[in-house]
Amino acid sequence: MIFTKVHTQIEQHSIFHSILMHLLQGALIAFLFVMLGPRLKQHHLPPLHAIIIPIMIVLIPFELGWLFCQGFRRNGKLSLNGIVVTREHLPLKDYFKIIPVLLLWSVLIFISLGEMDQVILNTLFNWLPGWFQIS
Repeated sequence: MIFTKVHTQIEQHSIFHSILMHLLQGALIAFLFVMLGPRLKQHHLPPLHAIIIPIMIVLIPFELGWLFCQGFRRNGKLSLNGIVVTREHLPLKDYFKIIPVLLLWSVLIFISLGEMDQVILNTLFNWLPGWFQIS
């Protein structure tokens, strides 16, 4: 059990449960991506749409549904009280510190690892059809 600042008790789920929750939604997204990709290509739409659509109809409802389900179990109504426990706002000055650091970090990682994605795609995933690659 984990206790937060407001002394609410949070039950820790097992590693198997955590892996299952990640793989289930990933498998559903991959399935929809594979099903939508060729159809979107026939209509001359970019493959990026084939990943955005499953994110909107699988990932977001799955994650929000899980949170609200836990809230319903805990509170007896659709609520996130006691589920999302970090609701404190950061001071504005902290945003001005954090955002530039995160932007710089993401740009540096993107630039330094930019060539690596094609190497991985060409060596490990060269068996996938061309439309499967978003980039």
